[in-house]
Amino acid sequence: MASNYEEILKLNAKFSWLIDHRNGVGVPELFTEDGYYGFEDRGAKGREEIKAFYDMRTARGHRLSRHIFSPVAIHEESESRIVGTCHLTLFAADGEGPHPANPLIIMDYNDEYVKVDGVWKYKSRIINQVFGEVPNWEENQ
Repeated sequence: MASNYEEILKLNAKFSWLIDHRNGVGVPELFTEDGYYGFEDRGAKGREEIKAFYDMRTARGHRLSRHIFSPVAIHEESESRIVGTCHLTLFAADGEGPHPANPLIIMDYNDEYVKVDGVWKYKSRIINQVFGEVPNWEENQ
């Protein structure tokens, strides 16, 4: 049986893979029903809003991205709740590639994970900008 840490690593890997290779299809299911994904002051609450975000992103046209996450530092709060932090380096551009390899932004992801029916899910993913500019949440994911 995999450790909680291994399960969290798998969850984070699936998150980035779904964004980079499936236009975010399946990402909402990685969250609890009432999960939150975004910045402190703007984001998506609940699976429907998270899905709407990725639908909007897909509607803009082809987006080539690679979300490169560091390993997560976790703190187990209980058998069913973990908090963690990882760092994202994002390479992204509209249109077909290849594109220049310039990171768009570097951010910290502060996560709360909860176990739902034996499966780890995101309760929240709070993004904090560290380097780079994201003028609009909707335009730059």
